Amino acid sequence: DAIDRLIASLHLQSNSRQDWVRSPVAVAVPAGALHPDLANEAALKAAVLASPTLSYSTGPSGAYLEQLFARWGLAEALKNRLVVPPPGTPVASLVASGQAALGFQQLSELIGFEGIDVVGTLPEDVAFITTFSGGIPPAIADDAHRLMAVQAFLDYLASAGVHDLKQKHGMYWN
Repeated sequence: DAIDRLIASLHLQSNSRQDWVRSPVAVAVPAGALHPDLANEAALKAAVLASPTLSYSTGPSGAYLEQLFARWGLAEALKNRLVVPPPGTPVASLVASGQAALGFQQLSELIGFEGIDVVGTLPEDVAFITTFSGGIPPAIADDAHRLMAVQAFLDYLASAGVHDLKQKHGMYWN
């Protein structure tokens, strides 16, 4: 909803929003560890309960997981098992080092990180997908050259020409 807030506060032109990629929250374990079942919400909850330690990012996906854990009635029970990543530290590094047995973060942040296995994305019944978008600020509306450059960049990000690159990095375009 960040783009919507920027449009509502007039920091972006209302007709300029362009969604260009979607990134699901995924689950990782240390390389070689047993992969938990992620078939559905009940299986995910069982995996969380069985994990001695877990970590999730502090961004929107982390806020979503906190709400999910609270809905399950587990927020308090998980507090002592939570490994909070310091600023700038990827969840994957905590999983790879063994500090967290189960890690949650955007797939694009986990994919390709050495020392972890990406088990999969959150099950469909509790999936959380972040949509990345861009827009045009009103400050450049009167500068045709800058306006054209920003629009060209947004068009490129949303173009079919970068779909394979997005998929390689755990992101999707539809």
